[in-house]
Amino acid sequence: DERVSSTIGRHADAQPPARLKDRVWVVASIRVRVVDQRVHGGMLYNQKGVVVDTGGAGEFALLMDVDAATAADSRARLREGITQHMVETALPKAGGSIIVVRGELRGRRGRLLERDSRRSRAVVQLNGDFAVCTLSFDDVCEWAGHAHEAEDDEY
Repeated sequence: DERVSSTIGRHADAQPPARLKDRVWVVASIRVRVVDQRVHGGMLYNQKGVVVDTGGAGEFALLMDVDAATAADSRARLREGITQHMVETALPKAGGSIIVVRGELRGRRGRLLERDSRRSRAVVQLNGDFAVCTLSFDDVCEWAGHAHEAEDDEY
């Protein structure tokens, strides 16, 4: 069976297990969902956006998707001062582009083959070697960047 499970490996410089959740996983060009009801007065709760700027201090900017709650003006859709604890990964529909944001496959891109919501698992096929992997929803995110952008395993 060619499926592998994602795990965060222990390295000599790794932080203690209690800190693994605090590792930065947000990268530019991914689509995330706001899960913190306090963000911008709750107006963005459960809304999706694309990470457009991953500045310093653990904060980033989101360009919110256009819907009834956001304006068509891109300046009005831009939200700054977001942290990774305010968002969760968002997955595309089957066949959509993904990027692995956690674990030993971090930085690899591919496409979503299927999702198992009951077990919170995604089956993905990676670009390059076409390996098929089963990963946690938390380890995979929709890739909203351009297909021609080079993969970078050093996120």
